[in-house]
Order: sequence, then structure tokens, then C-alpha cells
Amino acid sequence: MLAVHDHQLLANSLTVGALLVSIGAVGLASRRGAAFALLSVTIVLQGVLLSLASLGFFHGNSSGQTVGLFGLVVVIFVCALALTMRSRTSRLKASNTDVVQGISEPEERHG
Repeated sequence: MLAVHDHQLLANSLTVGALLVSIGAVGLASRRGAAFALLSVTIVLQGVLLSLASLGFFHGNSSGQTVGLFGLVVVIFVCALALTMRSRTSRLKASNTDVVQGISEPEERHG
């Protein structure tokens, strides 16, 4: 038999999951850039995965945790992709501003 504590734990974890989904949705709505959008999607996925895992734990079923583990791998991949995109764009912006400011000379083509 489930105790009152288990119901409160489920309610708290579903509340945190809904909060994560709403924070990620606000991040998606702000339209900052591709990397920011990918990170917002990962926040939404974390909220959904938390809800699935807590519902699976509450009902004594491990399928929620299995989906959560698979989803965590997907979220890690998306975060790595977003950070790679962010580092490449910041490097390109830095090299373009150096050329514009005259700090470095653009490469001359010898033809």
C-alpha cells in the first residue's frame, strides 16, 4: 500500500517536471539562436523524462526509468551538439571582428 508520503513525492516531482517544461518553452519562444533553442529543447525533455520516471516509480513499473535513461543519452548528445555549434560561431565571430578592426590582415590569395 502506498503511503501519503509517496503521493506527495509524486506531486512534487510532477510539479518540478511541469516547471522544467514551462522554462524550456519560454526559452524556445524567445528565439535567441540555434544553440539556445537546442538547450531549451533539452530542458523540456528533462521535464518530460522526470515526469515519466516519477510516474513509473509511483506505479512500480520500470519502463519510465528505461525511457528516462534513453532520453538522458539523447539530451547529452543534443547538449554536446549545441555547445559545439556555440563554440564554432563564437570563433567565427572573433576572427571576423579581428579582420574588420584591422588587428589581423586577411589572407591574401596567390593565384
